Amino acid sequence: MSEKPAFPQQPLVWDDTVIRFRENRIVRFLLDAGPFDLNQLAHMPFDDDEREQLAQLLGYSVGGFMELDFVSDSAAETANEALVDAMKGAELPPAGPTDWDIDAPAHSDAVLTG
Repeated sequence: MSEKPAFPQQPLVWDDTVIRFRENRIVRFLLDAGPFDLNQLAHMPFDDDEREQLAQLLGYSVGGFMELDFVSDSAAETANEALVDAMKGAELPPAGPTDWDIDAPAHSDAVLTG
């Protein structure tokens, strides 16, 4: 039996003075539009790696992400390494628009490279 592939880590962005994962506005819209909220999803039988990916797609701060009880040591270490690289002066794009204005420009596609 083969091991399932890992989810990719979302790129990091600046949000004022906070470094967070780049939010996927489609995922955010689907969550905000319902019918389910995070509390309901928490009681559903999803794997921890799926929950990790959702937190990243929702644009959690790196610090907040690492405090979640379902985040693996490996995922926390990877996120922390990317955060340390960013704090060393790596160029990060701004978080971009957070409202649902269809005319708002999309987030930058720039990513951190290690």
